[in-house]
Amino acid sequence: MAAKRPVCKYGADCYRKNPDHLKNFYHPPKTDEGAKQSKLKQTALATDSGHKTNLSESSSSGVQYAGGDDKSTTDYASDPQRSIKEKFLVDMPQDFYEFWDFCKDLNPTAPEDALKEYVGLRLVGPYLVLAGQLSTSSWEDCVLQSRYFYDTPEVQTVLESSTKIGFHIGYFRDDPDDMPAFLVSNNCKESCILKVEADNIFAAVGLQVAKLLKTASASTKLSEFNKKLTAKCNELGYHVSESSNCRTRNKKVVAKCFNKIGIVVPVDDNDVGYRPLPMTNGMKCKY
Repeated sequence: MAAKRPVCKYGADCYRKNPDHLKNFYHPPKTDEGAKQSKLKQTALATDSGHKTNLSESSSSGVQYAGGDDKSTTDYASDPQRSIKEKFLVDMPQDFYEFWDFCKDLNPTAPEDALKEYVGLRLVGPYLVLAGQLSTSSWEDCVLQSRYFYDTPEVQTVLESSTKIGFHIGYFRDDPDDMPAFLVSNNCKESCILKVEADNIFAAVGLQVAKLLKTASASTKLSEFNKKLTAKCNELGYHVSESSNCRTRNKKVVAKCFNKIGIVVPVDDNDVGYRPLPMTNGMKCKY
């Protein structure tokens, strides 16, 4: 019976638990290496001394493991890029890490809160891995970090307002295997529209600073922060302006969406493209 079912496009790496999906699609058995990687994603590592979790086993080093004797040796503190990949299933761009270093210079003890006093924003999502706050969280929980009502799967929030409820900024990527095209913002309390902000996170924050500088409440402290941000951008070669990648992507959009971003579908040499659906034509006819 299993051979007659269409094979799930994710194969042995599929993480879906929906009974209908498991019934309708064949999933090859996991190899020893595949099983190890799958279990690794569900492994909780406690980096803080004495920190405990509700998982099944603990090693003498204080690291917690989920089930069995399979103990991972991943060091999340020394390999942040790998830990983010394991917990959020994507790679982050270079500006992501460089902005973290910038925030560490502003607030060495709590870089994730470095922007609060200037623009009322807090670093969230993958940044919390760098802050050591998600060491015991599973990848299933991490991918839902700071997701808002109108966020599509393409959006990955990295900044959220500490004063304006619902406002957040995130990287936008059309394919999880690609680097983000740009950053977008949204306030889920106001609308579903995703506003394209900038190509890098320095520029995205810089645009928020520029808006605040035009208000009557702009402070000397904010002006000083803007000088530091601009100087860092010049040092690293980032431009502090709106996205230019958006214009390139707009040429590839094949359908408009309510969020105004549109959908990009890969095409072949004949300008024909599609996003494959995990179901047969017979199954589609039932809906």
